[in-house]
Amino acid sequence: MLSAYCGQACAKKLMRSIGPILGVGIIMILCGGLLMLGDMKVRPAAARAQSLNTLRQIGLALNSYHEVHGHFPAAAIGDKDGQPLLSWRVSLLPFLEANDLYREFRQDEKWDSPHNSRLLNRMPGAFRSPRNGPDNPGATYYQVFTGDGAVFENPIGLTRDEIRNGRGLENTLLVVEAADAVPWTRPIDLVNASGHLLPRLGGRFYGESGLGGVYYLCALFADGSARYFTEDDEDTIRGLISWKR
Repeated sequence: MLSAYCGQACAKKLMRSIGPILGVGIIMILCGGLLMLGDMKVRPAAARAQSLNTLRQIGLALNSYHEVHGHFPAAAIGDKDGQPLLSWRVSLLPFLEANDLYREFRQDEKWDSPHNSRLLNRMPGAFRSPRNGPDNPGATYYQVFTGDGAVFENPIGLTRDEIRNGRGLENTLLVVEAADAVPWTRPIDLVNASGHLLPRLGGRFYGESGLGGVYYLCALFADGSARYFTEDDEDTIRGLISWKR
């Protein structure tokens, strides 16, 4: 009897001593869960904001290129026969504080030549998307549209005035996030072709309305603004791709 009584007393004493500890532990677990739920809402918004800021950087570089050359860059740096060698992204390097890297490229060689391929992993941060992981340091999701009516269909490069007199700078896409990453120096982009489905577009993030939800498409427009929108209707997107009325 005495032994049982002592056991009960010790158990009560033990519960009194560890009870507060257990309570704090439970509260911490609950708070941790709430923080995780909060992150699920914050992270998409943060990624979207980061993507928009990156696109604005690209927009500033594109407009600086325009100021110097009088037009936007062509989709590719080509050889004397017009064969594409390097991406428009390489053309922007002097306007992204990467002039030294620009000078290292051999612009009469293809992007994957033995020399140029050594520069692939030195991609500037301006071409890095929130979706970039450590396993693809030389890949970018930021691409332009080429093909029917797109700004980058012109092998020389369009001017702001041409776009302004078309659909307008604020209504014409320059750069978007694609669904698939490509080597940043490779002259390959999204092809807009009449009668065909649009290429898959990335840069879409879950909205704050719930886990099931709304995706945002982040894009750079010809007026230099970076905006996001939810319209994924093919006709609407095609209308933003084309600079022509």
